[in-house]
Amino acid sequence: MALLTACAGLEPVHASPKVPSYSYQLEPASEVLMAGEALHFEWAPRVDPNFATASADVTLCFAFYGPWPDVATLKRESTSADRQPTCPPAGLPGPTRPGFYTLRQISLFGPVTIDPNSTRSGALTSDRVVEVRAR
Repeated sequence: MALLTACAGLEPVHASPKVPSYSYQLEPASEVLMAGEALHFEWAPRVDPNFATASADVTLCFAFYGPWPDVATLKRESTSADRQPTCPPAGLPGPTRPGFYTLRQISLFGPVTIDPNSTRSGALTSDRVVEVRAR
């Protein structure tokens, strides 16, 4: 009795490595700011329960939209759904006029570029109301 075996040339299967995924939440020191004051915010990382298959470049930034005279007017006139998220130029001062502002947290994904026409996908990860008071 003879035993014959054949082996097919199979490629080994390599699973894509999984890397931890993080989301970042902007943590302002206060919901009330003073006009013209220096801004002190921190980005708090949170582990996302889903893992990614590849790492990606991300740019985190924020922008203030306003002022509005009251929260009701801000909510009625301020919409984030129709805006393509973009980061404002670095080094802009914080709000200098009293009122209510939308503090918009923006995440842009992809390599950083100086080309203003480049396409980077972005997400508005949160909007919150911030009051700015006169000094």
